[in-house]
Amino acid sequence: MGLTTLRQMRQLGVEPGALRRLRLHQIQNIETVLQVDSALRALGASLADPVTPALAAKLEATALGLYARTIARQSGHVVTGVELGGGRARWKLGDLMSYYETGLRAQADPKRARDLHKSLLTDHGLTRDAFVTTDFDLVFLLEDAP
Repeated sequence: MGLTTLRQMRQLGVEPGALRRLRLHQIQNIETVLQVDSALRALGASLADPVTPALAAKLEATALGLYARTIARQSGHVVTGVELGGGRARWKLGDLMSYYETGLRAQADPKRARDLHKSLLTDHGLTRDAFVTTDFDLVFLLEDAP
């Protein structure tokens, strides 16, 4: 996926180091949704709160945070901060997971997806009955790489 993003940037004429923001929009990636939910719960924060340094560190360590850091580095940037916004949808976690296991976004191997989801639930101490917020945005603030 990273190479596709870099190719699109080149096609749009984006010069290395020219971006100032990298926005990941309407996130529904289950791993990242759970990581953000856990980070907010651990810090007693919400999506509407300002991003503290402690929260920023946790957001940058999410699956999509690591992806963003890779894109930034490969395109001549460094991540200098992160913003969190949006969060327009609340899903029952089991419904969201089913959407990726057997629904329109079904993976090629539904059993593998279910096993991954079971592992993620265990890691985050949640059940499929829990509700999570999705469709939030992660915005990574960028500067030219040294």
